[in-house]
Amino acid sequence: MQEREDHLVDTFGRVHNYLRISLTERCNLRCQYCMPEDGVPLQPSSDLLSTAEILRLTTLFAQAGPLIRPDIVPLAAALHAIPGIDSLGITTNGLVLSKHLAALCALPARLNISLDTLNEAKFAKITRRNGFQRVWAAIEAAVAASPVQVKLNCVVMRDFNLDEVADFV
Repeated sequence: MQEREDHLVDTFGRVHNYLRISLTERCNLRCQYCMPEDGVPLQPSSDLLSTAEILRLTTLFAQAGPLIRPDIVPLAAALHAIPGIDSLGITTNGLVLSKHLAALCALPARLNISLDTLNEAKFAKITRRNGFQRVWAAIEAAVAASPVQVKLNCVVMRDFNLDEVADFV
């Protein structure tokens, strides 16, 4: 990535050398610490950016670094192809990762997979959804894939998963 003198500076004076774009407000889990069980009101589709608009916006910030898109492989590939973007990270809950893993490995992309417990029953409780086995299988497949870098994100909660911290390590 080329060095630039004009960096993005936030209202607290922090300099950022990356750009994170969250392109969807949708989620197929209902984690208790993140979203109400019934979900949240969603924006009309007509208010969301099109793929062309996303690519144009990203091109404007191409020197900013990694961009995150958890669910659209063609868009991730197009973003990865933009000159100046030398790193692409995808944050996902892992539920549908297996479906896209081969394509993401081809980029290559770094994967940040959110998993708050190693216990299937606790997973169902915190996410209000089943799917632990799918997520775990996706994590194992991602770790076995090369050259993908995998990182697990875990929200530690005192009365929920504090006893699992050593297991995560």
